[in-house]
Amino acid sequence: MHPDLPDFSSLRFDTMVIGTIGDEGSVIRTATCTAEEAGRIGSLWNALVADESARCHFPAFVISLLRDGQTVFSANICWQCSNMRMSGPAALCSAAAFATNTAQAQDLLALCRQLAGSVT
Repeated sequence: MHPDLPDFSSLRFDTMVIGTIGDEGSVIRTATCTAEEAGRIGSLWNALVADESARCHFPAFVISLLRDGQTVFSANICWQCSNMRMSGPAALCSAAAFATNTAQAQDLLALCRQLAGSVT
């Protein structure tokens, strides 16, 4: 498990939303995950590995965890430069780098594309 990322299995949330981020940096599409999809995303998230970042940050997706309509945790994720920006009470830090070439990171990207679509 990545030392800078919260363990999704320990977070209390009732809704997980995946958003596609467009060229202007705003969310252009969202999808609410089923419990099964949220579990799969949580498992992949918990398997991410720390790495170095290119620091450009052009995020393709945002994963948001909500409880009673309030954001518990949110991460804007960039697979191009291997980093994410995080916010919300459950965020352990504001930014972290991850290895994008692992099977888990690629599976997470594929699942985000499947659920929320892609701009590319």
